[in-house]
Amino acid sequence: MRTPPAAALRIDRVELRAYTLPLAAPFRAPDRVHRERRGMLVRLIDAAGREAWGESAPFPGLRAEPFEAAAAQLADVLPELRGRALPADLPDLAGGCARWLGAGLLPSVRFGLESAALGLLAAAAGKPLRALLAPEPAPRVPINALFDGFEPDLPARAAALRAAGFRAFKLKAGQRGAAADIAAATELRGVLGAGPLIRIDAKCAWRLPEAVAIGRALAPLGIDYIEEPLADRRDLAPFHAATGIATALDENLAPCLAGGAAPPRGVRAFVIKPDLVGGLEAAAELCRRARACGATPVISATFMSGVGVRVLAEFAAALAPPDVPMGLGTSAWLAEDLYPIPVAGGHIELASLPPEIRLAGAGGRPRLDLRR
Repeated sequence: MRTPPAAALRIDRVELRAYTLPLAAPFRAPDRVHRERRGMLVRLIDAAGREAWGESAPFPGLRAEPFEAAAAQLADVLPELRGRALPADLPDLAGGCARWLGAGLLPSVRFGLESAALGLLAAAAGKPLRALLAPEPAPRVPINALFDGFEPDLPARAAALRAAGFRAFKLKAGQRGAAADIAAATELRGVLGAGPLIRIDAKCAWRLPEAVAIGRALAPLGIDYIEEPLADRRDLAPFHAATGIATALDENLAPCLAGGAAPPRGVRAFVIKPDLVGGLEAAAELCRRARACGATPVISATFMSGVGVRVLAEFAAALAPPDVPMGLGTSAWLAEDLYPIPVAGGHIELASLPPEIRLAGAGGRPRLDLRR
């Protein structure tokens, strides 16, 4: 049982900062092409000067949550946190965050506030966030490389990442046509050889007959799973029965699990984006649900800055299987980052990250030295 602090930790000051970061290459979502990433940083500081950061970064095309609505909500909520105590049960991720923050917050707002609050408790305890959330967290987190399928240099980049130690590769599909998707996956397997994992993300693009035809063509490649292959989630089990290929839930996590339902047959993984599902506490519950039904929780990022990616990596180190690659390789798509996360051998080496972070302003603004 966690020993409560002698005195409640209180928030003394709050800050909200916005950022815009350029992408290294255009990223094609189903409804638009992204060339930059906008987001906001939340900073909480206690009376002793300890501080922690959270990130709220709604991504158009991935959610119905408007950036402007999240910004307005944060501007309203943050001042109300000044002077409030942080309950000692927040790190249990079992209802304490919901009681403390209340209802009605947008998912990205809740994620940013929970991240900062838990980070401040970790700073006060003198330990990294992962050690606050679990007694024996992993010291590093394996991640998958990400391809959108439009890269002309896909074979060369995949070979380089394979040589650098990556063992999982995720390929976006569903926007180029079946023949192009099959060709890209086949080319990727040819470059990688038999060992590394290949994951396909179809973003609910296919009807069942097309999905079955594509799945049967991909089956000889030894696909780890296809994430959200079907436009109609009711076809997930029939797709698995017809192809033998495992699937993963992302967009359909909530509807497929509504009312305590078991996931469709053949679901191997829950792809969990904490800033989409409603924060770290909601993500922790999904991790527990995944384990209960024999699926694997895969923590994933939505192209946020390194501030948010570090929180997700710490969370994954505490709550996800240590040998499963997570979807946290999105930082490679940023031409600039506020807090670059070093990746070595296909892993985020958390044990090597300093307790103090240096936030770099984008667009040539001065660098700021800031304590975590």
